[in-house]
Amino acid sequence: MKKSLLLMLACCSFSAMPILAHSAEQVELRFAWWGGKARNQATMKALEAFQAKYPNIKVKAEYTGWDGFYPRLTTQMNSNTEADVMQTN
Repeated sequence: MKKSLLLMLACCSFSAMPILAHSAEQVELRFAWWGGKARNQATMKALEAFQAKYPNIKVKAEYTGWDGFYPRLTTQMNSNTEADVMQTN
């Protein structure tokens, strides 16, 4: 599970990585996902590893349980306040 979450985060971030990784500026990205305790813990560890590798990129974690995830996501997308990177099925 950890490897798949790291892979997912890496794949989602590759398009912006060359620009962000070489920037001297601090960058903040919002990353949203849903899941239970095990998924949250694994994702947080993956985010820590990512931020250690790219110290100029701060990832703001936004997680929630499955209940209410899609209504929240829909509301955020309709108001242009959605996270930069999202895990959905």
